[in-house]
Amino acid sequence: MAPLNISVIDGDATLQKTQDNINGESLVGGARVLLRGNESVDGVREVVAATTGDLHVDLIAHARDGELHVGQWLISALETEAAGILQTAGGRIKSIRLLGCFTARGKGRAAMQHLKDLGYPKVYGTRRILGSRHFGPNGLLDDALALELGTLPPEPLSALVNWDTAFGSMRQVPNVDLGSLVAETTVDAARDVSKYLGPEPWLLREVPDSQQRLSELLANIQDVREEPGLLQLPDRELLYPAATGRVHRVTSLFGGRWIRIYPASHPGGVIVRPMAPLPL
Repeated sequence: MAPLNISVIDGDATLQKTQDNINGESLVGGARVLLRGNESVDGVREVVAATTGDLHVDLIAHARDGELHVGQWLISALETEAAGILQTAGGRIKSIRLLGCFTARGKGRAAMQHLKDLGYPKVYGTRRILGSRHFGPNGLLDDALALELGTLPPEPLSALVNWDTAFGSMRQVPNVDLGSLVAETTVDAARDVSKYLGPEPWLLREVPDSQQRLSELLANIQDVREEPGLLQLPDRELLYPAATGRVHRVTSLFGGRWIRIYPASHPGGVIVRPMAPLPL
């Protein structure tokens, strides 16, 4: 049975790239149901109540530290909403998959165990990055990308991430001019964090140093990758001064292991590994 794909309609452009790959309007298996972020929990409950038959629920959203952020609903080991959704379904939810980056690792794994303890029959998470290329008209293209809780290896092994393998799994982008970055107003640079409605917004900070600081950050980077629709929240974003009062935005991902920058040739962003960590 095709899953019921649930996400939020007012997320950032990165999330929307993934949503655009999923078709469907009606509340049937394989549908794409987009809820407003500030109604995410009530919306999920209403969708579950309005849909007949057995349910295989896929929640598609950004994650951070493995925890899925569905609008205002942070699915953590401490969340208090999932029990009510399960009660509304009256035993019809047969599985739930948390589809963001690394939701079966670290805090995400604890959230999976929490859902299992509440009575969700099968709980799935991911041990890899996810982006738009992993989704098609009916949702997740390869069921093997989501692993059931009971099949996961024990911690701490499951908490280890091979960041070289993860980085190498993304598409390589040749001939990108990292010296020509998009210059934005501070308002435009804040558009992603302004759309985040959950309890853990990331820091947006202007870096008062000269353009040389950014050049040093990007020096000697050879390998440039791309993952449209990457389902991962930033840790923080830094704004470096550009000409005429504008800024260059640099997005920190996975604790600064990767950063997303925005060349003029790729305004949606490319991903690189910095030679030095981002300043705090």
